Amino acid sequence: MDTTVKLNLLLIVLVGAICGFIIKEMLGGPKFQDETYEETAGYSAASAVARKFAQKTYGLAGFATQPDDAGADTPLSLDGGAPAATEAGQQPAPSPIIAESRIFIAQPDDGVPVAGTADGAAQTPPSAQKNTWPPLPQGFTSALTNDYMVYREQLPVGKNLQKYLENIHGNFVLDVLPFSAFSDFKRIFLMMFRSRDKYSGFTEMPQWSAATTDIQKGAVYIMESKSFKSDFVHELSHIYYDGFFKPVLCPLWLSEGFAVRMQTAAQTPAERTWYDSELARFQDGRYIKFGEFTGVKDLSSYGGDDVITWYAQAYSVVDYLLKNKTRDEFYQFSKNLKDGQPLERALYRAYGMPFNNINALEYAWQDYLQRYVPRKLQDAGAGPQQ
Repeated sequence: MDTTVKLNLLLIVLVGAICGFIIKEMLGGPKFQDETYEETAGYSAASAVARKFAQKTYGLAGFATQPDDAGADTPLSLDGGAPAATEAGQQPAPSPIIAESRIFIAQPDDGVPVAGTADGAAQTPPSAQKNTWPPLPQGFTSALTNDYMVYREQLPVGKNLQKYLENIHGNFVLDVLPFSAFSDFKRIFLMMFRSRDKYSGFTEMPQWSAATTDIQKGAVYIMESKSFKSDFVHELSHIYYDGFFKPVLCPLWLSEGFAVRMQTAAQTPAERTWYDSELARFQDGRYIKFGEFTGVKDLSSYGGDDVITWYAQAYSVVDYLLKNKTRDEFYQFSKNLKDGQPLERALYRAYGMPFNNINALEYAWQDYLQRYVPRKLQDAGAGPQQ
């Protein structure tokens, strides 16, 4: 073999290796790793390719994977700024989120679920129309990125922050395929607050709230904190998963269960310990019966520990549905509901036997927890009211 032929073969091999590396970087990559602000995003092209791919395959890219055990979420203290101030003595606690209305999802500041307001309805903050942004408030800076219009209180929306947000979005869009493939939002409107008064005044949300989402308009209003990433992932779940169901409403237990599952995937193991005591209760048979649980449309009648139990149960049931078979069945179940099928018919047509009614799902979920999920706590404490 002469030298020219050898060089040509070597060139072909090198080009093939480079192309393979590029494709891997575009379509692969770790999910919800603990990014630093110096990382580049690198997911915009991958998101576009994956969306087109998913429209034909309905979701061959993976749902969220667990993050590495090492490292905690980086506080949002970009560009030399201090982390946003919190209430005196408060410690961030990674527990589930309260839905105050079907349009706005309110995130508690201390992580402890709180029942909705007395009238059961949330006030609507100034809207962010799709690609039509509200006026920039005094004291805020702004930046337009591939996937966001960002307003930020006090500090600039620097390049490092933009890359950080793009990285979260790019990973998230891949994780929630195929649902993200059908989104009609060109950009998410993201408004980041550093002061409690500004946040509460603008959104008209209660003092315990730390994040709200306008599902219809694709807007997220959020306080900066150490739990920013997991809180933001929760809100993005509502944007993309609940948005998939438009113009109908996703059942509340399914909406919140999916969002909390994605949120916990963005948390460290230490932040996920809130679920352990609830899991022990479920394994002891102390949970909300599915006839009541799946019929909940708002949580105004729940309070205290019952709210946490409801969110933990929603997370656990959605986690079971995703692990029971493949994500294709979960997608089909969601699509059946979107198409207007009743819950039990949608479940049976997606998962088949024995899931022909809600009682069968309850029994199968309990059997799964008893047989396959390790018990972490022996003393579950008092269970919720049945």
